[in-house]
Amino acid sequence: MKPPNTRSADTTSSAALWTRRQVLTGGAMFAAWLLSGCTAIVPNTPTPSAAAPPPTPTPAPTATPTPGPDLRHKLAQMVLVGFRGTTLDAANPIVADVRDRGAGGVVLFSYDVALQSPVRNVESPEQVAALSAGLVALASTPLLIAVD
Repeated sequence: MKPPNTRSADTTSSAALWTRRQVLTGGAMFAAWLLSGCTAIVPNTPTPSAAAPPPTPTPAPTATPTPGPDLRHKLAQMVLVGFRGTTLDAANPIVADVRDRGAGGVVLFSYDVALQSPVRNVESPEQVAALSAGLVALASTPLLIAVD
């Protein structure tokens, strides 16, 4: 046997609630009412007198557009790469990645998981500062350096 359908006294009736459609319709009508009162403001311009010569148009300065970075450079700026080594030498691939390919960031790791070595890029604060300075010097754009 089902219990009778009773409502507690603290619930509100559904007639007092607004539906989403009513709220959106009301908001749209309010916005339309606000926009209907908007008009373009036109400044009062004095009528030209017969004695005044017409103004001579001055040519607008033309700016030559400077070419922005190409798509390859933009994509390279989104790449964050890691590498092995505590110093930079020309044979390290990170040198070409930052200098020639324009990698946007470098991650320095303190532990090499693949080799299970306690040293990958970090040995001491002084070494990390020197490594970071060398990487920044290679980059033609600001370089993001992250440490894990």
